[in-house]
Amino acid sequence: MHAEPGPYEAWVRPFTLLAAGRFDEAREAVRAVPESPRDLLYELRTCLHATAALATGVHDHLPGLYDRLLPAHDELAGAGSGLVTLGPVAFHLGHLASALGMPERAREHFRQAAAVAGRAGAPHWATAATSAEQRIGR
Repeated sequence: MHAEPGPYEAWVRPFTLLAAGRFDEAREAVRAVPESPRDLLYELRTCLHATAALATGVHDHLPGLYDRLLPAHDELAGAGSGLVTLGPVAFHLGHLASALGMPERAREHFRQAAAVAGRAGAPHWATAATSAEQRIGR
């Protein structure tokens, strides 16, 4: 059974295209993602956009995505919805900072992501953040 993404189609489409091996179309889909509405899923959709931009090399979107996520650096992406989360926003900020050539900021974000994960009782996110921090500069 295939679930329809409904109003989230613009944020999901790049991943669907990547999974199908349609890289060029995925890049165009990333470029077509609108700014997320300012609701309980704002950070989650913005993190999806950031992840897709990183995966497809659409680096011109990265500075704006970084700036939009920075105010939520100490939160879980989507957790305000009570339904879904993509983990610590700081984890996504770490990857963006790394791609933007800011290794020290990336390390700081990954350390913060580990702390947020600890508060959330999510050791798998803490481990992922610590591993990502250790890979910076290699």
